[in-house]
Amino acid sequence: MVAPEIRFDVRVHVGSFSFISFSRLAPFLDELNKRYVFVAASVSDFEPPASGFTEIAITLAVAAPAAYFSSFLATWAAEDAKALRRKMLDLFDLGKVNSHGRRYVPMRVELGRVRFYFHEQLDDEELVTRLKAAQDFVASLPEVAFEGLGGPGEYGLFWDRKLKSWRGGIHGYQAGYCVPERVLSDDPGDLICYES
Repeated sequence: MVAPEIRFDVRVHVGSFSFISFSRLAPFLDELNKRYVFVAASVSDFEPPASGFTEIAITLAVAAPAAYFSSFLATWAAEDAKALRRKMLDLFDLGKVNSHGRRYVPMRVELGRVRFYFHEQLDDEELVTRLKAAQDFVASLPEVAFEGLGGPGEYGLFWDRKLKSWRGGIHGYQAGYCVPERVLSDDPGDLICYES
């Protein structure tokens, strides 16, 4: 097996709340450290007040040249990234509900200000499908789409199961937003989209 290329020009930050401790993040962080020189993590003791679909258990923020984001996603969808995806899927399981029964969107991946919300339990095949679709979506965007702040929580992209594509908005670049009917449920339902 060929070792993955180690990237020096990419910074990855993984943030979570205290119900997903450093020790629970460690297997995922170990996989990230095999690919990236700059990997950081933070765990907050503070859980935000209930606010609907903006409750994110784990945020994975990537800082890199915008031209790299598409290949970043391709790397994660590749065959040699199975161990990384397995650890990511394990975090989806941990991130759905805290010990008090409070529900969360398991993970948000931020590429600059472009956000992808992973709100459902997935298997590896479906995760690869979504990563490849995200790669195509990101490749279609100009660099300006990644510049600036992500904006309010409702801005981001959710997976549309019917259309098999990412839909939503990018703050300051693409108007409107989408959210699943029951985003914090095990059966999130269809996307509802709003124009702004």
